[in-house]
Amino acid sequence: ALVWFTLPISIRLNSIAIALVAVAVLVNFFKKPFVIIMQHSVTSEINQIEKHIHQTLDAIKELNIQSIIIHGNADAGSKKISKLLKKSKIKQFETISFEKYINLLKNATALVGNSSSGKMEAPFLKIPSINIGTRQSGRPKTISVIDVLYDKNEIKKAIHKIFENKNFLRQIKKQKNIYGDGNSSKKIIKILETIDLDKIPIQKKLTY
Repeated sequence: ALVWFTLPISIRLNSIAIALVAVAVLVNFFKKPFVIIMQHSVTSEINQIEKHIHQTLDAIKELNIQSIIIHGNADAGSKKISKLLKKSKIKQFETISFEKYINLLKNATALVGNSSSGKMEAPFLKIPSINIGTRQSGRPKTISVIDVLYDKNEIKKAIHKIFENKNFLRQIKKQKNIYGDGNSSKKIIKILETIDLDKIPIQKKLTY
């Protein structure tokens, strides 16, 4: 799970911060590629949770990729996932601060799993993500997000695309942030400055 905060428009990422994060999580940033795995339970699919997480872990192990697991939320089924993750022998954290996480993500080759971070923070940082299953269905997505089923072969195929398709990576670097440019507060202030507060009635109105 992440200790979560809103992602600022400017993120201070430097070699010292990266080195500290690398030491903290025992990941060698210079031994590329490495992926972050974040896969939450899906409560409507609780009877298939173990099968689903095995598909992800098997794909990672068969490709022999340097990776780090960050455990998911505390929804129903999360304990089953945690037990399987701990048996995987992949480097992992049950919790991680947002500062460490964002430095990891910025330097990762990809984010794999079903976290909302794959559709929000990762695209913002122009990092590819592999979105597994149904948890994020319906949310806006950029070209950097590859949707796959709970199938190790599909997951492996998506990972190969990220590793080998240079044109795909170039497209990601050019993609626009669908959540804005980080200047919403300035825009809000500008609008508020044009409002004549004396003309706004103080009587509350119910519209429901």
